[in-house]
Amino acid sequence: MLKKIIIAMSMASLLAAGCAKEPELPEPVTIKVLAWNANVFNAKYGSFYIATHPDDDLEVISVVERLEQNGGGDPDAVVDELIEKENPDVIALPHNFFERARDKSALQPLDDLAKKARFDLAGISPSVIDALSAEGKLFGLAATFTGHALYYNKALFDRYKIAYPTDYMTWDEVFALATRFAKAPAGDEPAEFGLDYASSVNPFMMALNIGETDGISVYANGKFTLNTEAWEHIFQNVKSCLASGACLDRAKTNKPAVSSLKESQLNDMPFLNGRVAMAVNDSRLFRTLGGGGYESIEWGMATVPVSEREPDTGAAAVPDDVLTIPKNAPQPAAAWRLLQYIGGEDYAKVLPRIDPSSLSARNLGDDQSDDDKAVFYKLRHRNPSFAASLSALSVTVLNRIEEISRMYTPQAMSGGSVGRRCPEAHGVRNAVGVGSRKREFGERFTQDARPRIKLGEMKL
Repeated sequence: MLKKIIIAMSMASLLAAGCAKEPELPEPVTIKVLAWNANVFNAKYGSFYIATHPDDDLEVISVVERLEQNGGGDPDAVVDELIEKENPDVIALPHNFFERARDKSALQPLDDLAKKARFDLAGISPSVIDALSAEGKLFGLAATFTGHALYYNKALFDRYKIAYPTDYMTWDEVFALATRFAKAPAGDEPAEFGLDYASSVNPFMMALNIGETDGISVYANGKFTLNTEAWEHIFQNVKSCLASGACLDRAKTNKPAVSSLKESQLNDMPFLNGRVAMAVNDSRLFRTLGGGGYESIEWGMATVPVSEREPDTGAAAVPDDVLTIPKNAPQPAAAWRLLQYIGGEDYAKVLPRIDPSSLSARNLGDDQSDDDKAVFYKLRHRNPSFAASLSALSVTVLNRIEEISRMYTPQAMSGGSVGRRCPEAHGVRNAVGVGSRKREFGERFTQDARPRIKLGEMKL
């Protein structure tokens, strides 16, 4: 009898289950994506998304293709044109385009979507979240990021009996350490250097990037703000390090024509030649050192230089492809499915098989337990980038900044005065801000720039 009752109850349960309403599945759609390069996007993300979401399809529009059709042009203008014409559901572009769109209030915040989907934001590296947020709101997701670190040559430190660099050193400490390696080469002996920083090809830009670490503003309220003691200190550090030979001056480095990948690497990353004690560089150097061919170099890493006031903050993380949802996206729910997959755990788990050298934005534990990769995750916060502070400026203005800094930096580096007015700026008062003291680099830069590009106190 009991057996009959159990059978009857089981049949009733099956009938009830059969009559129950099926859970609603997302409506199949074609998600339109604006990406920098359609082929790269599909190979890195699209094919994996389609394999796991067979009811969805992707239509990927390529910025590169349009630039080629136009014979070049301003990438920002092309991106704006394609957004207007194609009205994409998702934008997947490098971080500088993301910052520009975010600052124009053209993106949809993702916080509510993430909360509704119970999407794990806590699992993403805090420095990456910082880079993708503004005013407490999240505007993008990324699967990977480019990290920065202080690399050091153990053999050179051992030879001079100098202790290895440590995490959370300030720029002042790094410059002081670099000077301990400054020495003139004897005879045909190749020169050795204490520090290589890629921006040293233009010391003006090198100083601005270093100022970023301390969170010093270079441009605010429509004017440049270089007339401060803090900026003077940074410019003096850069000038002294390059002039003494402690810092490798990339502007004075002869770069012969290259005919192989290794020659190209040695040109781009002087640390690889074994004669540079320290290098501030990004994670591409890490991948190169670990990729074979440089086993003779004994190297280590510490965190990129930080601010003394905020030692857990630095310009250490730059998200790679940032996926965002435009404010006017036709299919925000479908767009979120794509973002949720690429920024989520499932994709992060297959990432090591796609590209083992990539730095995952999501903390699965493997990268942070890796003694080498762990350094890229130690800085928990990211200060606003120098590029973001100048996001209001046009390409023409930025090119002019580059031109002026290259024109007058050599004069300052050689000890000459750059405070006197140039003919084209005669009669124009200093546009950097209020203050009687004039700074090398700063005053000349702004005085030269203002007549042509209306910088300084004039609103842009």
